[in-house]
Amino acid sequence: MASSAKDRLAVFYENYQTAFTNRASDLKAATTAVEVERIMANVDALETAYLDAARQALDATGPDIESAYQEALAATQSVEKAYQQGKALAARIEAVAGAVTALGTLLTKTAGAAA
Repeated sequence: MASSAKDRLAVFYENYQTAFTNRASDLKAATTAVEVERIMANVDALETAYLDAARQALDATGPDIESAYQEALAATQSVEKAYQQGKALAARIEAVAGAVTALGTLLTKTAGAAA
């Protein structure tokens, strides 16, 4: 079954919400300025991606978009696992950064198909 625009927007929101919700505890666990910067950059990037996705409506469809959506879902699951399993901060940061990348790809493919 193909994903809908609503499904795609939900994955953007879920990743942003997870990063935003865990931001305070991640910042508390950070021991370097680089970790703090990466945490904040990930949250900011996910917020921007979510807002961009909401503006785009994500109505475009196609195999490339569906593939990018599946990659975004997998990245979302990696973030969820990293937090649920209490992974080290560096692993959580990397998981969220992977979601940023996957969502960026989904946004780019959706925008390109709509153009």
